[in-house]
Amino acid sequence: MYALEVRWNAWITSLETRGVAARALLKPGASEDEIEALEATIGARLPAEARELYSHSNGQTGIFQFHPHQSGMLAAPIFGGYEFNSLERTAWEWTSWREIRDQSSAEELEDFDRSVDVRAGHPVRKLYTHPLWVPFATDGGGNSLALDLDPCLGGARGQIIVIGSDEDERRVLAPGLVAFLTNITQLLEAGRLTITRQDRDAPIAFFDIEPGFLQ
Repeated sequence: MYALEVRWNAWITSLETRGVAARALLKPGASEDEIEALEATIGARLPAEARELYSHSNGQTGIFQFHPHQSGMLAAPIFGGYEFNSLERTAWEWTSWREIRDQSSAEELEDFDRSVDVRAGHPVRKLYTHPLWVPFATDGGGNSLALDLDPCLGGARGQIIVIGSDEDERRVLAPGLVAFLTNITQLLEAGRLTITRQDRDAPIAFFDIEPGFLQ
């Protein structure tokens, strides 16, 4: 899928021009067997865009495990504050959400669902958790960007949504990964995402996100 490769390379290049060792942070691409292993875990086939993305890179090295001094550049979460999960990490995150569903009573799940809202006009289900929400990037605080493989009428399979314990409004960020990569690249180029070094003694950076980025 040529469009995904173009937008992915544009995003990584944009990060590198701002001092982030993006390519050095990325793990080698996943094999077909590794992709199929995740699909077997979640019980569904990933969208073509996601399969291609993982064929280019199986997630990123954790920013606290990377040694950016080797390249003289910074380490940062790849997706605007969210670390790009490997297939193994995605499976772990998905399983953690499944355990919440499995260990909760019907009444508890109803309470969870009542705690979230859906933004008007957004084709995403009013649920706290769903077995076909696949968290491909995580912020370390229990919140993730997820592929929605079961959208409401009017949505697109593989649309990007935000889920997590701190996220009480379900909403669609983009209809798919190509659109998402296009959007965040444009935001970075426009200065609506900035990358700030947090500590001169620890070459790690985080994104300063203008209010509204994930709105």
